[in-house]
Order: sequence, then structure tokens, then C-alpha cells
Amino acid sequence: MNITQVRLAWGDPSSITYETSSKGKIEIWVYASSAGIRALGFLNGKLMAIY
Repeated sequence: MNITQVRLAWGDPSSITYETSSKGKIEIWVYASSAGIRALGFLNGKLMAIY
């Protein structure tokens, strides 16, 4: 999934952090709710991991 697809499916995250690696731009989106915390990791705009 790309960033647009995730935003449509999951909504806006509680916070976003940005980092740069040798492989490109990394974004971590954090979703916090009463059910707990979930995080999504994007590499160059493509979803790569769900924590």
C-alpha cells in the first residue's frame, strides 16, 4: 500500500516521524487509541512494516 491508500483505510495518524537511511526516506506513522498503539513503517512512500 502507498501513503494515500493507508490514509484512506486507517485515517490520519496520531504522529509521524521522519528519518533518512541509505535506502531512502523512512516515515513511521503512529496510531494511538484506547485499544493500544500501532505503528506503520513506510520506505519511500510504500508500506513496509506494521508494528
